[in-house]
Amino acid sequence: MSENKRKGLDLSRFQGGIDQAKALAERKAEEAKKRAESSGNGPLFMKQIYMYAPPNNGTITLVPFQGSEDGEFFLELPGTLMLKIYHDLGGGKGEFKWFRILKKEFYDELDEKGNFVNLPTECNSLYNSVVAKWWEAKKCKILEKPYPEKSSIDSKSFGLTFGYVITHINSKGEEVLDKNVFNGKTTYKNHHGPALVITTFKNYSLVLDAGIKSSETAGGLGDRSTWLADVFSAETKGRDGVMIIKQATKPLNENGKKQPGYDYNITFDFNSTRKKIVPADFEITEEMSKLFVNIKKTFLGFMWDKENNRPFNMERFTRMESFLNLSLNKYQASKNGVKDADVNAKTQDAPNDPTPPEELVGEDGRIDPLN
Repeated sequence: MSENKRKGLDLSRFQGGIDQAKALAERKAEEAKKRAESSGNGPLFMKQIYMYAPPNNGTITLVPFQGSEDGEFFLELPGTLMLKIYHDLGGGKGEFKWFRILKKEFYDELDEKGNFVNLPTECNSLYNSVVAKWWEAKKCKILEKPYPEKSSIDSKSFGLTFGYVITHINSKGEEVLDKNVFNGKTTYKNHHGPALVITTFKNYSLVLDAGIKSSETAGGLGDRSTWLADVFSAETKGRDGVMIIKQATKPLNENGKKQPGYDYNITFDFNSTRKKIVPADFEITEEMSKLFVNIKKTFLGFMWDKENNRPFNMERFTRMESFLNLSLNKYQASKNGVKDADVNAKTQDAPNDPTPPEELVGEDGRIDPLN
């Protein structure tokens, strides 16, 4: 008896089954691509919606969905430091991007046993150096005008939510439309699909809890134990509960002047006989579900270390340290009456950022305010 026939296992047929499965998967992927092309909408993507950006101010109704890798529906990132500097994309291209510095505990990693471990020594030292220099630059106010041109400094507390957007209505009561450029065609349509909704609520978890309590009482949903699990669910079909997120600039005061800050809240709702919020045919397809992987990874984007699959990126932090060193050296030199040329000759930090194009638009035509 041949080796392939032993124990009734025909390896040649088994391999044939694998080949058929691969061919089927490739055909489905090609069909999905053709559907996207024919619709003029381009490929399916995870949109990042910054609700605090004026065009996105308003109300988003979404069906929350869980990240397959981190198991999270939402994430709170308080006290995130930000530095907007030139990011070289290679080939003579580049753009100014927000480099984000999370609190140190968000860089902890899981070891092989599933335990959290601190940053490696070399990463920890670099992290501490960048944070210290960021605060020094903030104190000196050298990046607020901004200085150098187009670079700036900021800090925010972020609340992040994964979900499928049902509606996005702006402060004027209008549907927010996306500009899509695909195969040379420009279209404007609402974004009903996978998204990472990014808010700047203070104490996001408290706002979320307040929204749950409000929905229990004023919303008439009753005790959370009977409905919350139906909102935060991993089911891809049969969903009828939604999360409603509002972030909008405050209205003018009685004197007609702008008020600082935002109005924001979170509430929950369900389909009923009187209203249908979630369409009856709603489904998060297999293709869509592959986009919901890891909230932190999606949010950090180019800051994520893809090679080591971790949030701390040595290259990006080294770039920030070099930039901050040069900026602080220039600031100190200007106070001492030293010319820029002399500073550049004496420092071994990165050279001045080259001037990027006026506006860089992605191939799909989308411009993100922070990414």
